[in-house]
Amino acid sequence: MFSIRYSTVLPLKNRDLKKYYFTLLLALICTNLLGQKRQVSSTELNQRIFDYITQYEFLAISESQRVGIPASIKLAQGILESRYGDSDLAVKANNHFGIKCKSDWTGEKVIADDDTPTDCFRKYSDVYQSYADHSDFLKNHRLHFYDHLF
Repeated sequence: MFSIRYSTVLPLKNRDLKKYYFTLLLALICTNLLGQKRQVSSTELNQRIFDYITQYEFLAISESQRVGIPASIKLAQGILESRYGDSDLAVKANNHFGIKCKSDWTGEKVIADDDTPTDCFRKYSDVYQSYADHSDFLKNHRLHFYDHLF
């Protein structure tokens, strides 16, 4: 398995609460990923999760410092949404969070099958833009869905 310094990754005050949430997030991710069409061994799954965290922890931590969203949340959702960075959307569009275009998006786009066969997703020049856009989306949602969380 792997270890993460909770005090670096999660800006919460209660260490037990940090461990609980981190364990819960990993359990949810593992449950979802193990339900994929091609079954992966727990060893392979652990390695993929570890590799993703190792590769993107700096982005998650810097976004946590910038906007206050816990790095563990960013990493967990990135792992889940992008299949640890291996999904077509992550590879072709650097979109690790499945953020769709919407009418106000003026950047590059990629069409993929999601809710409909022609869903429009945002394409980023690098993964950092995906992480930053996801943070901004959560912090500045027009309907304020996530205000009470962060």
